[in-house]
Amino acid sequence: MHRARRAALVAFVLSWSIAAFTLADPPVPVAFGAPAAGIVGPSVAWPISSGLLIAEVVTGGASASDEYFELTNAGPAAADLNGLEVAYASSAGTTATRRVGWAAALLLAPGRHILVANSAGIYAAQADATYTAGIAATGGSLVLRPSGGTPIDAVGWGDATNAFLETAPAAAPPAGSSIERKPGGAGGNVSDSNDNATDFALNAGPTPENLAASARPASGSGPTPSPRPSAAPSSAPPPTPAPTPTAKPSPTPTPVPTPIPSATPTPKPSPSPTPVPTRSPSPVPSPTASPSPRPSPSPSVMPAPLPTASPTPAPSTISISDALARGGTVSVAGVVTAGPSLIDTSGRLVVIQDQSAAVEVRLPAANANGLDGLAGRRVGPGMSLRIKGSVGRAYGAPRITASTVTWLGQVAQPVPLRITAAPGAGLEWRLVIASGRLDSIHRLGLRWRAELIIGGTRIPIVGLTGAGIGVGRLIPDRRVTIVGIVRRAYPTAIDRRYALEPRSFGDVTFGPADPAPAKATGGATGGGSSGTVLGAGAASSSTAPVAAVEPTVDLRDLGSLTGRLVQVSGIVTRVDGSIVSLDDGTAIGRLMLTGEAAAFLDLVEVADPLEVDGRVSADGTGPFLLVTDPMGVRQAGDPGGDPGPGAASPQAPAASGVLASGLETPDTRQIEPGLAENGTSGSANPGLAVLLEALAMALLGAILALSIAVPLVRRRARQPRPAGPQEAPHARSTLGPG
Repeated sequence: MHRARRAALVAFVLSWSIAAFTLADPPVPVAFGAPAAGIVGPSVAWPISSGLLIAEVVTGGASASDEYFELTNAGPAAADLNGLEVAYASSAGTTATRRVGWAAALLLAPGRHILVANSAGIYAAQADATYTAGIAATGGSLVLRPSGGTPIDAVGWGDATNAFLETAPAAAPPAGSSIERKPGGAGGNVSDSNDNATDFALNAGPTPENLAASARPASGSGPTPSPRPSAAPSSAPPPTPAPTPTAKPSPTPTPVPTPIPSATPTPKPSPSPTPVPTRSPSPVPSPTASPSPRPSPSPSVMPAPLPTASPTPAPSTISISDALARGGTVSVAGVVTAGPSLIDTSGRLVVIQDQSAAVEVRLPAANANGLDGLAGRRVGPGMSLRIKGSVGRAYGAPRITASTVTWLGQVAQPVPLRITAAPGAGLEWRLVIASGRLDSIHRLGLRWRAELIIGGTRIPIVGLTGAGIGVGRLIPDRRVTIVGIVRRAYPTAIDRRYALEPRSFGDVTFGPADPAPAKATGGATGGGSSGTVLGAGAASSSTAPVAAVEPTVDLRDLGSLTGRLVQVSGIVTRVDGSIVSLDDGTAIGRLMLTGEAAAFLDLVEVADPLEVDGRVSADGTGPFLLVTDPMGVRQAGDPGGDPGPGAASPQAPAASGVLASGLETPDTRQIEPGLAENGTSGSANPGLAVLLEALAMALLGAILALSIAVPLVRRRARQPRPAGPQEAPHARSTLGPG
């Protein structure tokens, strides 16, 4: 009985523990520090298309609305677009929304293209169809399908991870460029392997083609493959010599006169028709062996291209600089200098460097076969990797989209290159170090931007969300040494300077206060707050049109305020080029950041709370707020005033999230933490926290179970048990007298 009770008690405790552990949110394993959700490459559920295909995509130009996409017919017969649609899915979206659809018959001939453009862009005039809602330049997918049905074809680019991506995304095209389906040009757009990274290439000079454009490839080029089997034409000539022995075959219509003389010889020597002369025509085909040389050269030509093409897909490992110059499919080896949690929230972008150069690498999606070479290791700084993939560009910067990644070991990171002048394209993505005076600090969301003054040179410093450097830990007008990677400006930013981006607070080292800050260079002077002016350093706070700004207005009322200087506030819902979408609860309005305010496009993130001053303007799609003043862009609750020397000390705890002004800001990041950028385990680990929370809940469940079960067991133990027939004598013997 006691054993049964103990077993029941143990089972009860275990059931409570399992239930508590199950109810807790389990940590999701991520292969290399990527976000736990939204990064797994989808399995393509539709077959390779040999008919209608998406041919080309332009995501923006001088304006974010200068975008279009083309469809083409790669099949041998005309295709009807009736009942089809092209829908767009955001980078991590789970659904696609229609951009254009066809409800009537529209035949697309082989090799022809149909052009669909944004109605507010420069391509609308020549488009065959238009749409109003734009597509993102940073990443997304277009899908061609029957309305709401299974996709026929799809293309994803940039940081797309949605369900409409075919294997791996194509590179995000820079402004004014496109991604075009191969082979491109006169060869048309006919390649489809259900791998967007393989099927598409960047095109720096796209040419929109509508229904009026000529077919590509030309309609006459379709039969070109048929001449390859030249043996078929070689068999055709033998019938032509065959009529020469006209006595035998059926060509009686033409040789009707000739059989008469031939009839006289035939009765005399019967063997004359039978002799080998009938076999002599058979040797005549042997002269037709002269065509046999024709096939022989054609096979000789066929193998020739194959060896020339074979070296390119399987290159040997080369330096990064040679790979960037060569292009195409390459194999490089380098050391990781920036981990997957720094550049963006996809967890797939890292920077590797060798002795020749550095480059950004887009890793395969988690659980993809291309990561087998990592053997489950998490990518982090100091890891030596071999990368095989294709060279492309993203936002104008070089990038290698990796197909396979191999771990080579853990090594020391490269020594940063000391710079004393503004970096340029030659140092792009390299790890550098610079020392100077910190000036013009401005916070926007969890990011910030500042200026490093070295003599008469000003270098932009950008604090990314993934670096986890709180703006409250920065000390203006203080000597500082910063290590970081060199990165070019956003394509639409007015400030085109290359910036230095530290990877963690360990990359920032403050020195003693600068006794004589150089004020002649412009910008904020000593003692400036974290809200000082940013940009080239020439703007002053006197340019802020504070007096003329009206009180905060609703975004839904912008249409009646054209030409007036107003203030709006809300949450960022989208960033597309220079256009920022803001939601204030009444409507979603557009902000256009230009001039010196465009410097903040690198800092604005989705979900940032913004307060913006600007002038109401309008275009063909409606009203928008034109923002040119850098002081007109603020995060709601941006600390103001002098933080004071004490509050800005480097010893201020960043983990507490307390800023210099005393306001609290969440210390959580929008990234999946892995290794910290200095190679340590990082300051916060939500996966470990979730595991500890689950264990705590299990322990709590066990304690609760014991608190209920123990009193019940004790109560049962106190109750007198009825004596059984075999226990009575034993009871008397133990309790009796003596």
